[in-house]
Amino acid sequence: MFVLNWLTVLPFELTTMGAQLQFWIPNLRPEYAVAPILAGISGASFLGSKVFGEIEHWLGVGKVLACSVFIVVALIIASGGVPQDTRYIFPTGDCL
Repeated sequence: MFVLNWLTVLPFELTTMGAQLQFWIPNLRPEYAVAPILAGISGASFLGSKVFGEIEHWLGVGKVLACSVFIVVALIIASGGVPQDTRYIFPTGDCL
């Protein structure tokens, strides 16, 4: 089941990464950015389940930290913590 999951999900993830990179950096060929990512994932898989699990754990911790920082920054912006940002102020001067 693990192999079937990787064989079906990985091509879609690599295609999505390539599309995102091509959108943000039009001159970059997606193969040049996706190939090192694919090599890194494959290399981590060949090192054994202990190393792969450790790598996956720390990447998960990074994802949780990134989401937490995003939420805090979004709350600061939405509550008016950025004085130059006028998106949340009505023409009368009242805030949301």
